[in-house]
Amino acid sequence: MEFIIDEDASILHEEPEMRDLVWVDPVDFLYQTTDPKWFINGRLTGPLHKEESLQKLIGRVRDGLPINPPWITVNITLPPGKIVQHEGRHRAIAAIENDVKKMPLLIFYERWEDNPKTFSGMDFIHVKPQNVPKSMRKNLLGFKKQWA
Repeated sequence: MEFIIDEDASILHEEPEMRDLVWVDPVDFLYQTTDPKWFINGRLTGPLHKEESLQKLIGRVRDGLPINPPWITVNITLPPGKIVQHEGRHRAIAAIENDVKKMPLLIFYERWEDNPKTFSGMDFIHVKPQNVPKSMRKNLLGFKKQWA
């Protein structure tokens, strides 16, 4: 079974030079984006999804229908390499339920800069992948299992 990318997904076409597209183990994605308290014996548990929407996604993967790729945003400062946003845990679970070994993942990068004019005192600046430190990018592209 494989994960079919929806090639019409707007996220694929908005500034493609601002992200990496990699293929990862969906279990690794869940380990990176989910609090460890929701894992028992290596299985995701708890109220992390709506059953109806999950069942629709499981069916779409099973039927070979296209799906928008999951994504993460990684901050390269404060602390470096931390995932600060993500979308796609339902898709990862649907992939696992269909025995998909690799799913697509878009990785976006940002850095923070001081800006006293904003409420938080910080601005988020998008960063092109080639401007991300090589060691950080290599670790993310390998996407090793570790707790977020």
